[in-house]
Amino acid sequence: MQEMKIHDVAKKDAYHAVASPMLYTVINDTHLTPKEQKKKAKSLELQCMPFIWNIRFDWSRKHIWYPVLHKLQQLTIEFSSTHSIRKTSRQILRRLGNSYASLHVRRGDVLGKTEGCDTKVASVVKYVKGELAHLQHMKKKLPKTIVFFTDEDNVDYLASLEHELGHSTRLAVRNGEELIRQELKRQTRISNQETANWIKEMMEDNYYIYSITLILRHDAMYEMARERYCQRLTV
Repeated sequence: MQEMKIHDVAKKDAYHAVASPMLYTVINDTHLTPKEQKKKAKSLELQCMPFIWNIRFDWSRKHIWYPVLHKLQQLTIEFSSTHSIRKTSRQILRRLGNSYASLHVRRGDVLGKTEGCDTKVASVVKYVKGELAHLQHMKKKLPKTIVFFTDEDNVDYLASLEHELGHSTRLAVRNGEELIRQELKRQTRISNQETANWIKEMMEDNYYIYSITLILRHDAMYEMARERYCQRLTV
């Protein structure tokens, strides 16, 4: 089976797919259409021939690339992040330290549905307190900070969640997306004009912001979540 590692990046960055350190065929996206690239990759796959596939991936064209990649059933696709995303994440992690828990509250597409978790502020707070109590019972080290991420943009909900979590747990509570935007704004102030303009554009790119939130969530001491299906925290 061939392995293809694809660097998962945001809009206007590039994917680099590596199949094998052996001799390989290069599929160059500058000379072939997506359909032609897929056909060539599939042909090489069937011949068990290793290859490198360079893809310039624009998130606005993901409807073209996702079906292409997913149909290559014999390939193992591994996603990682680009330099700009890692750089922003590192800066935020440096300020947070290594003693925080992440909380993901998904509301947009599950709000009001019976199968989704209850994401009212009181319910989220009760859930978090229960998870912290579980950690104490297991004699685990407790986090000093809770960083929450949510697709909810109602300012009253966000303010209430931050306040009630802090009041009930006696821990520092930070809004993860605000941390990301603060760091990106800091970068615009210390960058040249061209880079600053690019960063400002990325601040409006939900996929770019989401890629950073994934790193911050997964690098936490513990992950907590209230999503489509309720789950216990990941220790």
